Amino acid sequence: MPVYAAAGGLGISGQPAWLPAPKPAVQPAPPAVNTDSAAESELMGQLPDFFKAYASGDQSTLGRFLAPGTSVTGLGGTVMFGSVTGVTAPVGGTIRHIVATVVWEIPAAAPAKGTRAANTTANLEMTYALTIERQHGTWYVQSIAPSTQAAGQP
Repeated sequence: MPVYAAAGGLGISGQPAWLPAPKPAVQPAPPAVNTDSAAESELMGQLPDFFKAYASGDQSTLGRFLAPGTSVTGLGGTVMFGSVTGVTAPVGGTIRHIVATVVWEIPAAAPAKGTRAANTTANLEMTYALTIERQHGTWYVQSIAPSTQAAGQP
């Protein structure tokens, strides 16, 4: 399928074609990183509140965790925060590029008319690449993006 990307968006420029499936790609192992266990411990205490605000998309709460000049929309309540299961933070500097693994709870769909509610949720573990900045003894988020690191990798 002819797919193109421009200005932060994606487009389909034509009809799909039947082709054989490509060979599976093997993701390269992430480079070894000297980690800062003190920063990781501090972030494990701070990031849950950030991700709760990110899940809801509540701009006033989310703004408390953002570096000056940073704008993050959030997920608008489409998921609920479950937990932060891991943080990898490299050593050094007031600006760091970290990876956080988050478990999202996906609410059960509303039951069909005439059926009983299941009252169950699904969990989805995802990794995020965050750029954080230390100011006045607190870490602030400068950016958040998907991580190329698989969930659960150190």
